[in-house]
Amino acid sequence: LHKWTNYIKGYQKRWFVVNSSGLLSYYRAPAEMLHTCRGTISLRGVSISSGGQRAFIISNRGTQVWHLIAQDEAEKRKWMAALE
Repeated sequence: LHKWTNYIKGYQKRWFVVNSSGLLSYYRAPAEMLHTCRGTISLRGVSISSGGQRAFIISNRGTQVWHLIAQDEAEKRKWMAALE
């Protein structure tokens, strides 16, 4: 997936992992999983909404909002279903 990182860099490719505790974490690359998590959001109580053809948004009561873009619409549907 691509995650909105900031206004200067825009969307950047990231590696996402959902663990058995219901946490979604992301890394710059799979090799980072051994030492540096870039961010985590609890999927408990989040809202997941479509943000366009390939885009979707994850929000947990306004404290964290992640804007994500999938490679294609099929991948977007798979991610949204898995996260819900």
